Amino acid sequence: MNKFEAHINPSKTLKLKRANGEEDVFTIQPLPYKFMPKIFKLMNRIKDLEGVNEKDTEKFFKVFDEETVGVAQILAFESLKASYPDEDVKVLEGFASTNIFNLIPVVLEVNSFSTSTDSVELKKKMDSMKKLQNATS
Repeated sequence: MNKFEAHINPSKTLKLKRANGEEDVFTIQPLPYKFMPKIFKLMNRIKDLEGVNEKDTEKFFKVFDEETVGVAQILAFESLKASYPDEDVKVLEGFASTNIFNLIPVVLEVNSFSTSTDSVELKKKMDSMKKLQNATS
């Protein structure tokens, strides 16, 4: 590994269970730097989830407006495409659509340019996002 590669964010994994209990592991690679503006935009929106609880679905939908969901869709799909370049695009789109709220925390973490303290805060917000998403389902 050369000195540049030594300082590139490592991949992160997402584990999902099938209905039969079997676990699948997906490895998510960092996105190319051209996606940085979208990553920062989504991180900026997610900070608005601070203090939101499971019963506050109105705020969840205010944060995840059409534009924000569109950015999340792009980042989730492009992350899958970068991580699994040989997989069929339709399969990746379907997977991204079905698992967007599981993917986004991993995508943001693997593309994070923040300190470890910020990562802890990001994880808290991601947990809030998952709880709200579950409440709206």
